[in-house]
Amino acid sequence: MSNFDFFVPPHIRSMGRYVPGKTVRQAEAESGVRSIKLASNENPFGPSPFAVEAIQRAATEVNWYPDADSAELRMAIAERHGVPADHVLLAAGSSSLLHMMARTMLAPGSNAVTSECSFISYPLVTQAAGATLVKVPMRDYGYDLDGILAAIDENTRLSSDSLIACQSM
Repeated sequence: MSNFDFFVPPHIRSMGRYVPGKTVRQAEAESGVRSIKLASNENPFGPSPFAVEAIQRAATEVNWYPDADSAELRMAIAERHGVPADHVLLAAGSSSLLHMMARTMLAPGSNAVTSECSFISYPLVTQAAGATLVKVPMRDYGYDLDGILAAIDENTRLSSDSLIACQSM
């Protein structure tokens, strides 16, 4: 074990390495077939012209630090939904939000409960927090909500229903 390993907790050292999927170019080069990648939230049609226009407008302000609190966006969302702005939490995608939730709510000795075949980030964020992920078997190719409810115990800090609710808001 190197000196650096001493500072890394065992639950982090035991995590598997993330292995990304192939890029479109790599798949095409290996197969000789034109490909469209349907994973990773990629879009084979390119960005919307509205997005390109917004990027061009924003490019004139890249010399300033961004608003880390996203105050304007949080206020707009709060007004639209009739809630206080401090009830709105923004993140750079569902994975970032899940990492925040895990770092805040989970610790060694606690657990998160979900269904098998859930989002790939659930095991990663749970293990990174030193917690245990309880996976409930699926029923009829869907979430067994009664099974998930039954798996929740005094050590549960997050469950798939809270994770799903947070992602869809």
